[in-house]
Amino acid sequence: MYADLIDELDRQISRQSWVEVSAAWTNLNLMLADTWHAVDTINYNVNLYIFANALNKSPAGALFWAVTVVNSQQDTPNVRLAVGSNASCVWWVNGQKVAGIYGDHQTVADDGVSKRLTLKKGPNVSRCATINGSGATDFCGRFLDADDKPVTNLALSLGETAH
Repeated sequence: MYADLIDELDRQISRQSWVEVSAAWTNLNLMLADTWHAVDTINYNVNLYIFANALNKSPAGALFWAVTVVNSQQDTPNVRLAVGSNASCVWWVNGQKVAGIYGDHQTVADDGVSKRLTLKKGPNVSRCATINGSGATDFCGRFLDADDKPVTNLALSLGETAH
């Protein structure tokens, strides 16, 4: 069921702006906040269960959106996006679907890894949709270089971006 929802979301994103897609998905009885919240963590992951509870929302049956602007000092070829989640999630970089994890399981960092891509010089938009059926939920993501080491010369921005 969740894989079908993510596939439909992917089709919608390819045809519309992010704001229009957000509006289109509000009728799904999934948590889709109309306000962006900047979230930072000292852990390797973002705990969406705690995030939802802090907003007095249920994390069960919820769709979580995440957007991060990754600023690269130069064109950086042959990187891969490595992701983890204990719920179904799909990741896009600069509008292209690059990684996905489906089903309910324990979070493992780097559980899903994209094909090699190039981060362009300047801003690169990374988006994630995480769908949680029930229970705790979290996600993590990082870029790996050609040698599968973390890319370290990136700056991140939280908040809204131009669509």
